[in-house]
Amino acid sequence: MRAFLILPVVLLASLLAAGAVLLSTPALLVPTAQWAVARFTPMRLEVAGLELSLPALDLRAEALHLYQQDTQGPALFSMLDFRGSTTLRDLWQGNLLATDIRAASIVVYVDTDDTAPDPTPRQWLEYSRYLPRQTDIGSIHAIRSGEAVAIFPLVNLQGSRLAQGGFQVSAEVDHNGETHYVQLQTTALDEVGQRAGIIINATVEAANSDSRAELAGTITADARDLHYDLSLTAALKDVATLLEAFPGAPAVSGSLTLQGRLAGDRSGYQLTDSIVKLDNAPAYTFEASGSLRRQGHADPVLALVASGQMDSFEHLLRWLDFDVSPLGSVRASIALSGTPAAIAVDQLTIVSENSEGLWISLNGSSGAGSLGAARLPPESQFSLYVHAPSLAALNPWLAQPLTLDAGPGWLSATLLENQGQLRLQDIKGQLGRAEDILLNINGNIASIDLQTLSHPEAFKGINLDWDIASPDVAKAADSLQFELPAYLQVDGQRIEARGRLQYRQQQVDLLDLQASLQGQQTTATATGNIHDVTGHYQVKVRLDYTSTNSALLESLSGLPLEPVRGELNLTLNPLETLVAGTTRVGTTDISTQAALAHREGQVTSLSATIASPRVQLGDLGLQAETGVNASYRPVEQLDPVLERGSLRRALELVPRYPLDLRINLGALRGAATAFDALDIHITGEQNQYLLREFDFSYADARAEIRGIVDITLDPPRFSVAGQALSVPLSSLGQDLGLKQNISGTLNLRGGLSAGGLTAAELLTTLDGTLGIALEDATIEGAAYDVLASGLLNWLFSGAALRKSTSVDCVMAQFSVAQGIARTQDIFIESPNMIATGIGELDLPQKQMSLTLTPRSRLRTIQVPSSISLRGDMASPRTSISPVTATLDVYSEAMLFLPRLVLKIFGAGKPAETTEHPCKIMPVQ
Repeated sequence: MRAFLILPVVLLASLLAAGAVLLSTPALLVPTAQWAVARFTPMRLEVAGLELSLPALDLRAEALHLYQQDTQGPALFSMLDFRGSTTLRDLWQGNLLATDIRAASIVVYVDTDDTAPDPTPRQWLEYSRYLPRQTDIGSIHAIRSGEAVAIFPLVNLQGSRLAQGGFQVSAEVDHNGETHYVQLQTTALDEVGQRAGIIINATVEAANSDSRAELAGTITADARDLHYDLSLTAALKDVATLLEAFPGAPAVSGSLTLQGRLAGDRSGYQLTDSIVKLDNAPAYTFEASGSLRRQGHADPVLALVASGQMDSFEHLLRWLDFDVSPLGSVRASIALSGTPAAIAVDQLTIVSENSEGLWISLNGSSGAGSLGAARLPPESQFSLYVHAPSLAALNPWLAQPLTLDAGPGWLSATLLENQGQLRLQDIKGQLGRAEDILLNINGNIASIDLQTLSHPEAFKGINLDWDIASPDVAKAADSLQFELPAYLQVDGQRIEARGRLQYRQQQVDLLDLQASLQGQQTTATATGNIHDVTGHYQVKVRLDYTSTNSALLESLSGLPLEPVRGELNLTLNPLETLVAGTTRVGTTDISTQAALAHREGQVTSLSATIASPRVQLGDLGLQAETGVNASYRPVEQLDPVLERGSLRRALELVPRYPLDLRINLGALRGAATAFDALDIHITGEQNQYLLREFDFSYADARAEIRGIVDITLDPPRFSVAGQALSVPLSSLGQDLGLKQNISGTLNLRGGLSAGGLTAAELLTTLDGTLGIALEDATIEGAAYDVLASGLLNWLFSGAALRKSTSVDCVMAQFSVAQGIARTQDIFIESPNMIATGIGELDLPQKQMSLTLTPRSRLRTIQVPSSISLRGDMASPRTSISPVTATLDVYSEAMLFLPRLVLKIFGAGKPAETTEHPCKIMPVQ
């Protein structure tokens, strides 16, 4: 029953009519009124405290209740403290032009599910003819029931007729704790056929805020429908109060101004030609235009185009779990459609630029529920473009600010929703400057979980191609704040690299890797793949290189190498590293193989082999020729660690894991060098290191050396044994760049051991034996034939003026104990004399004591004497004493030589030979 607005008037007329008829019998007034209401309306009347005053036609009642007939529900209409007055003319004509109605309270209950027929729309408008001259109602509560219960409270309702059939109403409404004033004016339109209408002007204004709404237009109706066409102007202090009427609407705040045209009928409405301004500064401000349509009981449908600015991306992209506040303010334009609870973004364009120059543009659309959604909306598709003047623009998101100036960069991509996840495709990016160093990327990312963005598991299916290039290595190093070594600072060295980054199933792969360095003197190319970079990595890389850059080669090797070219293959995984390669230095081919075992970052073993069929020493900068530059000192350039620091420090650097190192050279050749073979084999395990093999053939020399270092002992112990036969001192010294004043052929054999960590400790503990033989020696400097017994003859011959002395043979056998070397077997032979002797060398104290007994090979003069050298090794004291000749000392010395050879070199009984005794070789 929706005819409640005219019920007070109908009720008043019925009561007054009953009073006029039953004026003489007041006791029948109430029954008669109840009968009249039941007879002429579908209602049932209950009344209390009814009073009628005639002839003024004033009516009073404490309470009036109207119920729907034949129902037990609540009263459809109730009035408390009712007052009414009218005239017989108003009752007769039905226009109530002189009728007044007052009530303290009215309660109207509307049941939307009842079966009673509702008035037609035309009847609704025709009821306006029954509006009284004055209406004063303290409060009205309209209660609607049905699917949901709604209560509309009105207080201080004041109504009055206007000239020319108009009517005005004012009332107050309490909404969310704030009083709103309602003003309404209506004017009847002329009826046209079956259609009636009114003109209305309505105003709603908040008491304490600036909120205000105005409606103006026409309402027309016929027997079937009601139509309205109204202009709407509204200014709301907070749009959030309006959106409370739409469950699920986005959380939007701020003041709202609205202009538009509201038209519709009972089946729906539409708001068109609207202009909307939303102001929530400084957070965001927007201006929009569009429409709002509703049909039946469905939610209204919005179509809106807006533009404005925001202080942050977060107001639009709440689904992005990322601190976007440093991106700065945002300019945006947006086209929206859909219901308030499921708004779709048909078109979104946002642009931002922060104080660091980071510029971002986002353009695209997304599906229903996009606006203010906490998760990525469905059907999202956006184009992203980012530009930054430098990497410093990323500092707000980094724990440590970047100081590297890699140059400007940009990135573009298409962002797509994929089953609730974000997919990036058509990724393109660039960083740097072409004249310095430039990085390019392109590819796709299959899925990003925006809810776990800080975890690597959030990313799936990364596939990015990349390339980096620089026309000048020096410029690239400078832009990357890397100090390039001087030997690499050469113009024209171009560097390029490219590959593919792949991330699948939590595994990072670097595939199809290619890198090249192109320079005037050096070129290098590398190819390969790296699987599972951050886990159980598998690396396979090949490197090809050539270089004629002598400065570079000398810096890397310490030697002035000839031009180099070669290849290197690297295989690497968490358990082992394998290296295999070949290198040509000048005309020398060298192959290398190495295997390094490791576990959890710790090396567990190393094996390596270096081999070459023929090594030209000149290719390696080890020149065996005369006229070498004075600065040529390869031995000094390759000083061992021991000579640069303490032995203790050197031993600390010795690997504790098992070692197996080999060097196998077929031949070494120089201008005056002929190594036919060089084989070295070193192993180490459990802190014991063995020199298993150190064999070489040098010119006519053969050498075999073995040794051991045991660092399990405290102090460490060193032992070495071997022999070297027919070593040419001049060639060897020249090859190694040693300064010396002795030339000849050297033979050595013996074994020595010592323990300690300093030179003094090693000399003090030195033990062993050592036999030496020097053949055909030339001693530069003082003339050592002064030792000859034919001293006067030697002086008269002018030998003292010679610049050098020739010695045919020098031999000695030393026994070493606790650093003191003793010998009873010194033999010296020169063209003019033969000498034998004994001696003692105190190596720790650097003291010596030698006694030589020379004999002239020219028997014309024999002055037996002995020469003694005692004192400091650097400057010994020399003394001469006579010796008694008991036999032919020359013959005795010559017989002594074979015995000494046997003693030094372990030979068998010497056969009769005309060869010089220094040439006697040990028995095989």
